[in-house]
Amino acid sequence: IQYPFGIGAGCYFDESFEVVCDDSSGSPKAILQRIGQEISSYVTFSSSTPNILVNISVTSLKSSKNAKGINLTGTAFSFPQSENKFLAIGCDNYASNQQNDSISRNSTITDAGGGCISICTCNPSEDSGCCDVLCNIPQNSSTKVLDSNTSYVYSQSIPQGCTSLSLVYPYWIFSNYLENSSGLKDKKKIPAELEWGKYKGFCYEDYSSQTKVCNKDDRCLIQLSSGHFCRCDYSINSVYQDYFCE
Repeated sequence: IQYPFGIGAGCYFDESFEVVCDDSSGSPKAILQRIGQEISSYVTFSSSTPNILVNISVTSLKSSKNAKGINLTGTAFSFPQSENKFLAIGCDNYASNQQNDSISRNSTITDAGGGCISICTCNPSEDSGCCDVLCNIPQNSSTKVLDSNTSYVYSQSIPQGCTSLSLVYPYWIFSNYLENSSGLKDKKKIPAELEWGKYKGFCYEDYSSQTKVCNKDDRCLIQLSSGHFCRCDYSINSVYQDYFCE
């Protein structure tokens, strides 16, 4: 777990980045304490990108009012529209009459138009509910709140019945289809990306600056103004440089 995230006092930048270990299930899980979401093991921490994957609940479209939402308001996080897709699971066929491409022995992927692709694990003309639809996130949707209202907005982009819906990190989808093309129906949680910063080029600051917060590995956050900071590494030339400002 890399800074600005950390476990224990003094190991994280602020409470948004605090990680706790939950061993209540007998299998330890790293949880972002502020938002109560499990950190995904699909992609490990990286010191070169201002994002993190968390496992979020799949929302049933039949009982979305009872779904547990995620509210990122007041935190450093948001759901980046460019890095996530929304996924509708267990749909009737949504494919247009375009050529199919195989992504595993048991599934096909088809351009469905409107920024969506349809992935089917059967012959949709003979069976129903065996297609999953991966779409771009609607531009009018929130990047801070994921709840039943957001799910409703997403579902309006898909003209046929589906059983459930979630945000998803798209690279996880394709790697998992290659392993198990019918496994999505049983998933309760899937990974989505949270973003905590934007790449702004280089930042420089004297090592003696009083605005810095560093951990033992010399990974530092430099406060630029209220609500803005740069994450930097301390170089041999006694300057901070590189990485991200938020």
